[in-house]
Amino acid sequence: MQSIKLIATDYDDTLVGRDNSMVLVSAFKDELYDLKREQGTKWAIVTGRRFRDMITALKMFSIRGLRPDFLIVSEGYIYVRRKFGFFPMISWNFSMWRQKHGIKKRLRHLIVEWKKELTSRWPNVTDKSLGRTHVWYVFKTEEECQAADAFLAEKIENYPELILFSRQNELYIGITFCCKGIALNEVAFQFNYDLDSIFAVGDGPNDVSMLNGSSAKLNACVGNACERLKRAVKESDGYIAEEKCVLGVVESIKHYREKGKNGR
Repeated sequence: MQSIKLIATDYDDTLVGRDNSMVLVSAFKDELYDLKREQGTKWAIVTGRRFRDMITALKMFSIRGLRPDFLIVSEGYIYVRRKFGFFPMISWNFSMWRQKHGIKKRLRHLIVEWKKELTSRWPNVTDKSLGRTHVWYVFKTEEECQAADAFLAEKIENYPELILFSRQNELYIGITFCCKGIALNEVAFQFNYDLDSIFAVGDGPNDVSMLNGSSAKLNACVGNACERLKRAVKESDGYIAEEKCVLGVVESIKHYREKGKNGR
């Protein structure tokens, strides 16, 4: 049987749909519990959401008997579950914050100008940014989002510290240093997980860093994943599920377990 010591799952549109429904999460619970009994498998939620935005979700999971062992939030800050809750990996998180803050400070004037140009070109856009140097916009149509993506792609071309994500009608800019893949690698290093025993799954462009084969060898994406992520998973010989969201997660886990049984 394929050894899976750590399961790393994205949250939005992977574990739950856009309506935050957890109706089908019991299927994931059954699969996770089997692995816990057989192999002592641990579970990490890896999300772009902030820690405080996950508190309600963690409570809902707990009610259903699901408690992640690790929580990676804001793309790269790590929390570990202990007896009395989640505790930050202080040294790592501070290092991430310091470097992220330094990049934002250095590029602040550029990002502010780009945001002004965006809102000028698309005045009906909804700005969900969490501060002056944060970029998160929701456009009226996917066509508008694609046009804005092309506009910003030219802007950030000479700034490798920044990465542009867009999906459907949402667009945002992230920082390449503070990403899911780097944080997952740190969890693997600190807790002695071999990359060959890490299963990771997601759906969006900000999941590429942990699903390109550099952070988990058992990588997969759900059926509703964006094309960019599907290409990255395919190029790294990962698995592309047919089912969407949490059922795609379960399908992918079963695929690797079956692959292990057959010795392939």
